[in-house]
Amino acid sequence: MKSQEQINKIEAVVLYILQHFKEGLDYIKLFKIMYFAQREYLATYGLTIAEDTFKARQLGPVPSLTYKVVKMAENGDESTDLKGFTYSIYVV
Repeated sequence: MKSQEQINKIEAVVLYILQHFKEGLDYIKLFKIMYFAQREYLATYGLTIAEDTFKARQLGPVPSLTYKVVKMAENGDESTDLKGFTYSIYVV
């Protein structure tokens, strides 16, 4: 499981991206933006922005923890470790 610091960093990345899309953003586009930002940052600085593991899926790369949080928010599920992150995302 990720540390609270790692979870907070992933949350900050998601919220940073979402604040630039006032009309909202579907999660597939969010995941692709996260992937390309991570790729560019890694190529430039040799470091990752956030420690979320990307998995190859049919519609493109999916960050594992962020996907889990989006699904939890969508279903109204709560986890003590991810509750704050889940509450910061509104899924329609």
